[in-house]
Amino acid sequence: GLRGSVGHFRPARGAPPADARRAVTHARRIALLRDASLVECMLETGRQHQIRIHLSEAGHPLVGERVYIRDYAAPLLEAPRPMLHATELGFEHPRTGESMQFAVPAPPDFAATLAGLRRGAKDA
Repeated sequence: GLRGSVGHFRPARGAPPADARRAVTHARRIALLRDASLVECMLETGRQHQIRIHLSEAGHPLVGERVYIRDYAAPLLEAPRPMLHATELGFEHPRTGESMQFAVPAPPDFAATLAGLRRGAKDA
């Protein structure tokens, strides 16, 4: 795994700690952009920075990522922040068991960055 702090990272060394918890992310490309891909991630678990770390470890850091970057040789794409947005979020209410679903449109900075990356992109 990766360990991050502002401005740099260091690879985790040795075996995972004894108290490490399993983290599973399923990622699927939904659009090929200019120098990037738009992906949809489905989580089986919910760990802090899980998507950022998993995509970076797979060699595909988020646009705007500055912390979780491992030996990424290609030029980094600039953005005001890591371009990660939860368009849909769902979970089971812990007391009632009711299915809770929430949907939110992308914020302006995300939408503007995505629009810029779509210009000149090939369809996936």
